[in-house]
Amino acid sequence: MSGDSKQSSYRQVFKATSIFGGAQVFTILIGIVRSKLVAVFLGTAGVGINGLFTSPLALISSISSLGIPFSAVRDIAHANEQGNAEGVSKIILAFRRWVWLTGLVGAVITLCLSPWLSEWSFGTRDYTWGFVVLSLMVFVSAISGGQLGLLRGMRKMKEMALASIIGGSLSLAVAVPLYWIYGTAGIVPAILGGALATLLVSWWYSRKIFLEKVAQSWKESFSLGSGMAKLGILITVSGMVTQLAGWGIYIFVRHVGGLEEVGLYAAGWGMTNQYVGMVFSAMGADYLPRLSGVRDNNAKIREYANQQAEISVLILTPAMVLFMGALPLAVWILFTEDFMPIIPFVSWMLAGMLLKAVSWCLGFIILAKGDSKMFLYTEVGIKFISVPAYLLGYYYCGLSGIGIAFVGIYAFYSILMFFVCRKNYEFTFSRELLTVTGISTGILLIAFIPAIIWGFPVAYLSGATAFLLAGTYSLFELNKRMNLVALCSRVKQKFIRR
Repeated sequence: MSGDSKQSSYRQVFKATSIFGGAQVFTILIGIVRSKLVAVFLGTAGVGINGLFTSPLALISSISSLGIPFSAVRDIAHANEQGNAEGVSKIILAFRRWVWLTGLVGAVITLCLSPWLSEWSFGTRDYTWGFVVLSLMVFVSAISGGQLGLLRGMRKMKEMALASIIGGSLSLAVAVPLYWIYGTAGIVPAILGGALATLLVSWWYSRKIFLEKVAQSWKESFSLGSGMAKLGILITVSGMVTQLAGWGIYIFVRHVGGLEEVGLYAAGWGMTNQYVGMVFSAMGADYLPRLSGVRDNNAKIREYANQQAEISVLILTPAMVLFMGALPLAVWILFTEDFMPIIPFVSWMLAGMLLKAVSWCLGFIILAKGDSKMFLYTEVGIKFISVPAYLLGYYYCGLSGIGIAFVGIYAFYSILMFFVCRKNYEFTFSRELLTVTGISTGILLIAFIPAIIWGFPVAYLSGATAFLLAGTYSLFELNKRMNLVALCSRVKQKFIRR
């Protein structure tokens, strides 16, 4: 690959990340405001109640969707990359029909299981009507997921970004008055209102995609959709196991530590997987469609995966170091003083995020290849290790034990995914990725070790030092790959001409 072509490829990764990443920053700010208000209006118990509602609903949504909103991205992106307009239209029509049907199935399942969902989550049937109302949310979320999957498959990054910003803003506008006026009684309507807001915005942007009119019987839709469902069902099994594991951890923490402890766990897990997870969402918005477009070319997949992993590590490291070095301030901003005990737990979680980034990039190779069995073996297999590790970690070391287990699990998982991809898809790590990951890990440890051993305020100084090093190193490496100086100069000239 020539230098210009390689630089252009890096820029494509960075551009997609920047567009959707800008939206994610805005979404994070909305989430910060929402989390703060939830903590103030509802307290730790309210946060726990919210988690006990959303966890089983996420499980049902994962099961009933058959993984089609995710697996369809691969087929839509591949047909679009080939310039097959008619094929794209046929796939999308079948996809939309399957999404409606699976959404209805999910709503009916939730409705029928409402008394038992209440008893399993809360130990009482007092919350049955909450689950009855939220059965509509399961249906609405399925339709929204399908529309956002369509935007992703067509690589409409700008539209995805705007949908994220506007949907998040509307959800916040709906939720805040409900929490303020009704307290914990406003949790259910706030969840449903947020889902309806997302539906409205996703519909608005997905309707703008031009599609050819194609005649397609329901039998043809079933045939086309069954191909998506074949991979999707295995994604569903993986998602089901993941959601079931998450729900099980919530229940275990409630049983051992009580509802207050569930609130702390939900807050700490949310700080890392919600806010940091948004960074992964930004980076992954274009990654799977891009890999799917070249899924038959192992050399290209190896190149794209290494580039994505490099950019991921370079973007994540300064963010993780900054977050880790300012955790007391972050907890105070996001929640209240009552949530300060989550700081050691979150520190361990952040320490494992670079390992998660690398394994995450490798996992998408399996999806792009459509290797459904291997995806199932790796994703479900790791849960048989991770769930006992989390439960034992919590039982013996409290919330920090879950964080320690998180680091160990992703260290093992990264090694496992490397050998799987090397054996099956001729994947190897580039020298550049190994160097970047090694140096970034060293910088992260500068912030992590003082935070765990000495705590704050000592960790403020080490965090500031590490952030300065991480920011400088990341900018240097990003400029080397994409010539950021020249890129910024062109952007500046563009605005001057205007």
